Amino acid sequence: MVLDIFRADPDISGIFEQPSLLPVEDYVLHMALGGHLSLQDVLRFEADQLRRAYNLFIANEHALSETNAALESKVVELESAYFVLEQRTEALFSLQEMGRHSSLPLSWTNSPRRCAAAPRVVRRGPRDPVFSA
Repeated sequence: MVLDIFRADPDISGIFEQPSLLPVEDYVLHMALGGHLSLQDVLRFEADQLRRAYNLFIANEHALSETNAALESKVVELESAYFVLEQRTEALFSLQEMGRHSSLPLSWTNSPRRCAAAPRVVRRGPRDPVFSA
């Protein structure tokens, strides 16, 4: 493991423009000179950093893709539920309107026919043939 030693100076603006106290490249070189790291590790250090950054990027992209798919699924589910509720509300309003315009009471013998015609009643009004006796 290689560390970059950094201390932010509050007097200098721009935290990313401030120099490290011990840059990681110098630290790796001193570790190799002291025999704690192989020369191969020093030479591959930048490539290894890029590979790790790329792997993190790919993992984040995968997580984002999964989250977007789950979100899209929830949106479709909510839209479907909204559509069903809208249809039920429309049917209830149609039945209420039909009951308001009908002089005949609903009975077991004629209620299926009236319920099937409920959406038409609101659009056409009480002179619909459904109301004829």
